[in-house]
Amino acid sequence: MNPRKIIVALAVVTLAACASKPSRIPPKPVVTKIAILPVRELAEATLQNRNGVQILAPITAAGFAIDSHNKQRQFSEKVVAQNATMGKDLTTYLVQALKGAGYQVVLLDNIPRPVDDPEDIELAKIDTDAEAILQVYFDNVGLLSSSFSTDYLPRVDIRATLYSPQRKDELYDETLYYGVDASAGEPTSIAADPTFAYPSFENVMTRIPEITAVFATGTQAIGERLVEQIKTALK
Repeated sequence: MNPRKIIVALAVVTLAACASKPSRIPPKPVVTKIAILPVRELAEATLQNRNGVQILAPITAAGFAIDSHNKQRQFSEKVVAQNATMGKDLTTYLVQALKGAGYQVVLLDNIPRPVDDPEDIELAKIDTDAEAILQVYFDNVGLLSSSFSTDYLPRVDIRATLYSPQRKDELYDETLYYGVDASAGEPTSIAADPTFAYPSFENVMTRIPEITAVFATGTQAIGERLVEQIKTALK
């Protein structure tokens, strides 16, 4: 037989054998119990201005960078001081909402966290009898003045992972966006009220209570959306 025909024949046999093998991926588990890692409190609030001085000269660029850093620090200190329970509030909501949806819920409040990156937790090594482990954390909370807007606009970005110890894989893994990072029509995105726009740093600093309330509103909205998405993922 022609060598090329032999190679083709072998390839066909191999492909047929592979196609006949059943998938080794475990079926989606029946989840009745969810273990939740408590959401840590906000450690930093970001303030970004992409409409500032462009790099026209090294001295100008350096001065702008120093000014931005100082404004970021002042803003973050004010926001973090006022939003001291945002993580706790989100944790409480998730526990109550998931219980209301019919799941048993347990808090994993004794899991050690790396000092340099408290969210770098190996979910596969957590010892629990729950069929799923939920990790939620603040990815970015703050204000952004983008290239498309001279105003500072709110952003709340929250990362959520639902891990299956049985499958050793994620059942759900998404970042949910509220505000300026949201994309219209996306299920993981929620638009903010357009009235929450701040024209200057000075204006921002005089309205910190309102801004922190906006962050809390965004967090609540994401929590509600997350619970709906978890319920869908577990169907």
